[in-house]
Amino acid sequence: MNKYPFACLALCILLSLVLSVDRMDAHPRYYDENETPGSNCSQCHSAFTDNFSPGGAIIPTSKHEMHRNSGNMNATCNLCHTNGDGRNPFMGSSQGASGIGYGCSGCHGRLADVGNAVAGSAELSGSGAGLRQHHFNAGQTLCETCHADANPANYTPVGEDVNPPYYGVTADSDAAEPCNPTATANLNENWSLMDFEGLDNDGDSVYDALDTDCMPVTASPGETAGDTLLQVLVTASTATTISTSYGPACGVTGNTIAFGPLSNVSTYGYSGETCGFDNSGSVTWDYAAAGAPTSLFFLIVGNDGALEGSYGTDSDGTERPRHTTNVSCLLPQNLAGRCD
Repeated sequence: MNKYPFACLALCILLSLVLSVDRMDAHPRYYDENETPGSNCSQCHSAFTDNFSPGGAIIPTSKHEMHRNSGNMNATCNLCHTNGDGRNPFMGSSQGASGIGYGCSGCHGRLADVGNAVAGSAELSGSGAGLRQHHFNAGQTLCETCHADANPANYTPVGEDVNPPYYGVTADSDAAEPCNPTATANLNENWSLMDFEGLDNDGDSVYDALDTDCMPVTASPGETAGDTLLQVLVTASTATTISTSYGPACGVTGNTIAFGPLSNVSTYGYSGETCGFDNSGSVTWDYAAAGAPTSLFFLIVGNDGALEGSYGTDSDGTERPRHTTNVSCLLPQNLAGRCD
């Protein structure tokens, strides 16, 4: 098998895999010096051999190594490369590994978007419709110049939960699960560092499990305590242990405690979070060991192992904000399907 030191990444306009005449002006590669200035993917996303991200994601080593490295995406070279491509892969075709080679669109496009009607256009939709709409919704509308499906008003891509063709083929890469439900590094779509955010596959600017396409069949967790009074007992005036009883939320298997200095309670200025508590209705925790201040406020938040529940609401019915800085406790939250 040929080995290449370069791989491919998404670009704003994937080569449409449709049963029609190929566009001569479609973007064939991540970098092509012959393309129109300003339209080249590398002009926004920089070289594939560096770790720059226009969205601020922290990329390990380089975009190429993130795709190729066995500790990250672990992609087989021929998923992206074609013999004789000059170490500069094509967007819509490649040598292939276990199956057909789709190039970059194997992870950044969906076959279910190929060949569908597009409003106001004789052109059929292409596999990269979701990626194009992601760029369109971010204010980069150049793709619509050639691809009518780039505009959400013209076409609705298949849902976030639909697999790109390379996903789940474990012999070729570790890419899987477009809903990206698990906040674990180097799993599914979690290749950038610290954010546990994957791709916006359908282009609607809602990522991963937060997308309604990814809502579980069962309802998402509700609010811990709810109508039950939260009771707190400090075991001793000099101790740092707090025992608390609460009403377990519906649909919950575990709980997290978010805390902050008492002076920040009006703005919910959290300073930390500790997780891994069961759903028994009582919890004892050492706030000093968790890094909480001596004078503190805290909230108990339920989860089902995949989604986080509600933090409760203020007197005006507004949902309290989440704590999102402790990545070891971080789970996505989707309150649209909450069970209470």
